[in-house]
Amino acid sequence: MLVFLRYIFESHMATTFEGYFSTISLPMLACVCTMVRVSLMEWSTGKLEKVKKFSEQSFKVYYDAYLKDLELWHSMKPSVSLNIRRKMFDKVKAKCAGKTETGVTTHISGKVEDELRAQMEARTGDTSDESSDPGSDVDC
Repeated sequence: MLVFLRYIFESHMATTFEGYFSTISLPMLACVCTMVRVSLMEWSTGKLEKVKKFSEQSFKVYYDAYLKDLELWHSMKPSVSLNIRRKMFDKVKAKCAGKTETGVTTHISGKVEDELRAQMEARTGDTSDESSDPGSDVDC
């Protein structure tokens, strides 16, 4: 789904047919929430344990629950829900067009950057070879 979203923006379909895409739909949000949940499940032990298959059969129960919650949220004040989802669309559209919001800052600088750089130098990138997790003591 995220690949599809990226495609519709990069191919200019979202801007050419903006009337069809200008509000992020509740089913799309439910799908994204489900994908985030699956990603969190894969890392729940602290190590990547990929799900065998991302399928409707396996995760529909989560999708349905998210969709029901989103529909309830929307029903509380539809005009606000629509405005929020239109703004989401506009932000994604701007980012895919290479624009960025003003005032956005990075989160790695100074002491944190130095500590991360030192940790990266000490690592191989193959986490199974790492004897400990030096990143666990970084204070952000």
